[in-house]
Parts: sequence; C-alpha cells; structure tokens
Amino acid sequence: MGRTIKESCSSTSSSTSAIPIQNSLLQQPNKCHSAPTLPCIPGLLLPPLARPPSKSQSAITASFPSSKQLQEQMHRALRAAAAMASAGRALSSTGAASRRPRHCPRAQGWGAAAAGAGARWLCAGREAMSYDVVIVGAGPAGLAAAIRLKQLCRAADTDLSVCVLEKGSEVGAHVLSGNVFEPRALDELIPKWRQEDAPIRVPVSSDKFWLLTKNKAWTLPSPFENKGNYVISLSQLVRWMATKAEELGVEVYPGFSASEILYDENQIVTGVATNDVGIAKDGRITLLAEGCRGSLSEKIIRNHKLRESGQGQHQTYALGIKEVWEIEEGKHDPGSVIHTVGWPLDSKTYGGSFLYHLDDRQLAIGLVVALNYRNPFLSPYDEFQKFKQHPAVRKLLEGGTVIQYGARTLNEGGFQSIPYPIFPGGAIIGCSAGFLNVPKIKGTHTAMKSGMLAAEATFKALVEGSSMELYWENLKKSWIWEELHKARNYRPIYYFCFQAFEYGFIPGMALSALERYIFKGKSPYTLKHGRPDHEATDMANLHTPIQYPKPDGHITFDVPTSLYRSNTNHEHDQPPHLRLRDPTIPERVNLPLYAGPESRYCPARVYEYVSDDNGGPKLHINAQNCLHCKACDIKDPKQNIEWTVPEGGGGPGYTVM
Repeated sequence: MGRTIKESCSSTSSSTSAIPIQNSLLQQPNKCHSAPTLPCIPGLLLPPLARPPSKSQSAITASFPSSKQLQEQMHRALRAAAAMASAGRALSSTGAASRRPRHCPRAQGWGAAAAGAGARWLCAGREAMSYDVVIVGAGPAGLAAAIRLKQLCRAADTDLSVCVLEKGSEVGAHVLSGNVFEPRALDELIPKWRQEDAPIRVPVSSDKFWLLTKNKAWTLPSPFENKGNYVISLSQLVRWMATKAEELGVEVYPGFSASEILYDENQIVTGVATNDVGIAKDGRITLLAEGCRGSLSEKIIRNHKLRESGQGQHQTYALGIKEVWEIEEGKHDPGSVIHTVGWPLDSKTYGGSFLYHLDDRQLAIGLVVALNYRNPFLSPYDEFQKFKQHPAVRKLLEGGTVIQYGARTLNEGGFQSIPYPIFPGGAIIGCSAGFLNVPKIKGTHTAMKSGMLAAEATFKALVEGSSMELYWENLKKSWIWEELHKARNYRPIYYFCFQAFEYGFIPGMALSALERYIFKGKSPYTLKHGRPDHEATDMANLHTPIQYPKPDGHITFDVPTSLYRSNTNHEHDQPPHLRLRDPTIPERVNLPLYAGPESRYCPARVYEYVSDDNGGPKLHINAQNCLHCKACDIKDPKQNIEWTVPEGGGGPGYTVM
C-alpha cells in the first residue's frame, strides 16, 4: 500500500498536496544519496541513484539495482506525480484526511503517541517524519533490533513503525570487520537463516596462531575456539539483514546522516535530525546503533554521564586496517583462519594481525593496533604494509590482486567500559555501547544480541507501558554479560605488561593464559584500564623517527592507491565534518611536542602539514579522504579533533569488507 509523504518545496509551511509514493520506491535497497537535479514536485520523495561499482570490483557480484533501473523508476514517479499534483490531496499514512498545527509540537515524554507512521511534516523550517522507533545505524545491532521489533509485532498481532537511518550510500557501505562470525545471536534471531541464502557459506576449517619475528612464524597453540564459526564479509551480511528487515515492514533509509539529537522541553529525546536535507526523524523511542565511537552516542554518554552510571571506566580502542585480496587458486584454503602477534609491532605496542580465507579465492588480511601506543612516530598504515612483507605472508599475496581497502576503530574496553545504555527516550546498542569480546576477537554476535534485547524492552515499553530499564536488567542476565565478565581482565593485563611495567607481550601472553586456563575468567579481582588512549602518546623527543620502506606497488602500496580501493567519496563543497576545537593547537602543540601524530595515525592521510604563505607549517585537512574510522577523534593528544557526520552518503563504499 502506498505511503503518503507531505513535503514542502519552499521554506514555509504552506498548504501543499501530498502524493502517495509506493513503498517499492521509498525502500529500494542499496540506495545512494546523490541524484541528478530534477524539477521540484511537491510531495515527491525520489529514490536516489545507486553508486556505480568501481573497476577494481569487477570480481564482486552483488544484487544492486542499476542506475538505469532507478532512473527509469524515478521518471515514472515524476510522471505520476505530475499527473496527480492537480488533485490537491493531503492524506495521512492510513489514507484519512490529515492536518497538523503549524507549530508542530513534538511528543511529550515517553508514552506520548507518535503521529501516523511515516507521516511527514514541515516544522519550524525542518521537515519531520514520525515513527514509533527510530534506529540510527544499519549495522548488525541496528538491523537485529529492527527485525526483532517486527517479529514481536507479528507475534502479538500489532504494529509499530520502525525506521532505520544509515549514513552510508548503501547498507554495508560503511561496515568493516574481520570477520570470523559466531552465529549464536543469528540462530536466535532468524533460526532458519541457513535455508534463506544468507551470505554465510565458509565454515572455519582450520585455526592457527603464529608468533612472528622479522623472518619467522612460530606456531603456538591457538587460544581461539572457532569450531562452528564462519568466515564472512560483514558488509555483505548486513546487506542481507536489511532485506530481511524490509520484508517485515522496516523502512531502511541509506544516505541519511543523523547529526543532531532532538529533545522536548523536558529534555527527553524525541528523535534525530539529518544534517544535509533538514529532515527530523521523530521517534517515541530512539535506538543509537552507530558503531564504535558513534558521534551521537558519545554526546549522549557524556551529557547523561552514562559511563559513570555503568561500569565506570573509560573506553579503550584499537584501529583495524584491512584489505581483501583475490589470491592464486593453489594458495587458497577456504575457511583457514590465522591470527598473529609480535612483529612488526614493537614490544610496547599491543596488537595483532589476521588472515582469513573466504570463498572465491578471496583472502581478508588485516592489522589491529591498540590506540594507546606510545610512540608518536608510529604509523598503523605503514605497520600494516610492513606486515605484508613478512615471508610467511608475502608468499600468500604474490600473484594476487587487491580488491578493497578500509579501516575502522573498534572498542576494546570490554566489561569495565560498558556504559549504562539507557537515556530518557531511548537506548544505546551494539558497538556504540562497546560489547566486543577482546580475547575472542569478536563483537558481531554480542552487538546483535544487544539489539535484540533492546528491541524486546522497546516493544514492552511501547505496547505494554513498561520501562526501558528492562533492557539493562536483561542485558545483565544475558550471555553477553557472562562472556564479557569472564573476559574482563585480558585487555588490562596487556596494558600493564606492555606499558605500565614494560614487560612486553611474552609476559602478557603468560598472564592471559593464567587468566584463561587457571582462573577461567573467575578471578576474584577486576583490573582497571590504564590511561585513556589520547593520554598515552609520548613526547616526540623520547623516540626516534621510524623509517618505513617505500611501497613496491605489488604487495605494499601508498595511501592514494589504497584510498582508491576504498571507494571513499565526499562532496567537496559540503560543510567540514572534521572540526578543530582550537585551530591553533596543531601548530602550537601537536607539531612541536608530538611531531604531528595526526599525519601518521590517520590511515587515509586526511591530516598533513604544509607550508603557509609565510613558509611556516600549517595543518591541512583533506576531509574528502576520510574513511570514517574515528581514529582522530580518539587519538589526538589534546582531544582537539571532533569527528562529526558528513552529508549522507559520503564516505567509503565497502562491498566485501
């Protein structure tokens, strides 16, 4: 059934006819934000054009609608709108005549009824769409929450309107993970996923753990238990999950960046606003599923002091850098999983690497570096290039081709860093809250489960009038809590071994083995994290600059070449999304004291020092390069860089990450 949208093409709330637009137009999967300039017809919401695949992705198959198909649909919609505009109809989503006062008051408090699902209004210069539940982020947590909500609605023979906003041009475009997938949460969410063509096809066939020196790879007993797990592309999995959500009636909108939290006069969250098209998404309950270091989630956590109300400790982070290769047939071993520690990282830097064999001769390779590293001259990107030069790794890659490159930060704080995840009007789920299990090196299953638990609490709050506190209560009773509590001391152990006492990773491995195999996660103490990551950076005069080898163009590459493979793109004339709180700090503090670390910790070379008109150094920000990894928001020594969402659809265009 068509859903009615009311939209004004002017800045006033003048009477405008509403045109019913079919859901097939509104909900095309894999939509992109950009569309050609077209005549403005009141009431018409056009489906944007899909991003064409890059030449480097010729080996990738995916069922994306073509630009030609979407253009044809768009022109059909234009013709229909032109034919119907003269009727002057204004319908609600239920088909009844509808009006709303010009002052457009928002819902008051938790229990206030939302407007009709999908009803759109121009309010105080900003267009508004009202839903029962607004979910920010189409990752595993956000989509699991959306699916679970609609499943509960079907079981209870009721309905709640659910909207998922995704800042990427397509669902999955901003999703990057290793990923060795534990299907526990998916088994609960969609028990028959194996019969529904899920992109989960490669079971783990072998599991190895290497200790690397510069030229050797020593095999150690694997501490991981990956039997029954799968090697997957998370960006492909969430794309499949989005189709399942849409089949249940969820409205998924790629290309919409939620940039602002909306409050009523009682300081209760009533939804979010997008920054580029001025649309408010009002929700009776708002779920934040932005992923690690989500910009809105962090504001909510700070403003409501949720970390202090939770487990009380700050979050710690790592930066993951990843490539997907197509390797030679004879070297491909589907389901083979290899994790490494040691070289190329020094003894004071926590991290490791991975090699995962997918299907179709694809190999996922990556390096993860904890962002509490001390040496300001360290470059995670260049450390990754060094890692690929290891003899045991290089022989796998020779003769192969890089398909895609990307980077993303991840939470490593675990149990001690879980915030109280509820705020007035909503909740925080998934990696925005930080449920990654560090010793497992897995967080997708916990993110999904948190979304499901939040969905169950949301359903009861909206349908039965209960409290969202149920989410927190059920979280503490769940297997997420049990997992993270058992794993709580692993990451702090490595901090004390690597940095506090400078013992290095061998004692760290020994102590973590004691925690795992002797205490089995039941030790009578809970260790605290060390300093926040941005405070861990040493002064440059305490270290010697690192001389990294030049890329060879076959196995190792410069940053511009890698960026091309990420498909990252931003409009050049949009407002800057990387902001300096104090524009003088880079030249006054970062460069003289820390040798300009932002030029090295960023895996996209967004930050570089150039000469100004007087010949002095000046920080230049190449915002169009940004991979949305959030490293700058975390690692800057003075916390001077604020990462905010760019216009919807900007950023990387991952398809197999």
